[in-house]
Amino acid sequence: MHDDDLKALWRAQSIEPAPPLPDASQMAEMKSRMRCLNRTLFLRDCRENIAAVIVMVVFGYYFFNARIAPTLLARAGCVIVILSSLLVTAYPVWRKRRVAKAPAEASMMQSLESELGKLEVEIAILRSVLWWYILPGTVGVMVFFAGLTIPTDWKILFALPVFALDAFVYWLNQRAVEKCLLPGTPGTFHPQGMLTPEVRFSLK
Repeated sequence: MHDDDLKALWRAQSIEPAPPLPDASQMAEMKSRMRCLNRTLFLRDCRENIAAVIVMVVFGYYFFNARIAPTLLARAGCVIVILSSLLVTAYPVWRKRRVAKAPAEASMMQSLESELGKLEVEIAILRSVLWWYILPGTVGVMVFFAGLTIPTDWKILFALPVFALDAFVYWLNQRAVEKCLLPGTPGTFHPQGMLTPEVRFSLK
């Protein structure tokens, strides 16, 4: 191949430009939304932790009250509920602390990747709410009901609202993921939902 052919081949190449970085307005909007999301999640975690403490106090009282929990099975249910409440408070904290925080001198893209990592963990926590939030507590309550010295019909009657509440809590958490946290949804908190396609591609 001659020099002229090589030059012609070089000129014929199509070199794509590097993906652009988010501009200042995009970054300001993302930071504002992330601050709003972090505040919302913090308040939600506070409410859930307060509720978990109340549940632990109530079932701790049941455990030591022979009139309310007259059998060993009922007291075992109290223990399961208390342990499940501890799981509810500890598991999200453990998951979130595993996310690496961006250092103070981090670049704009590093900071954005750190925020995206925190958000992906939050999505995973809500999507797995069935096994760490709903199921352990429900098992404990069912064991507690089974140990009560009341007719079986009453036990079933008490269990039905628990199952209904479980279904509602599961639906509520999955709806929060779909409507508020996933990218591409109007009104989403997800930063990638506010970026141009080129910038989103550069983060993959």
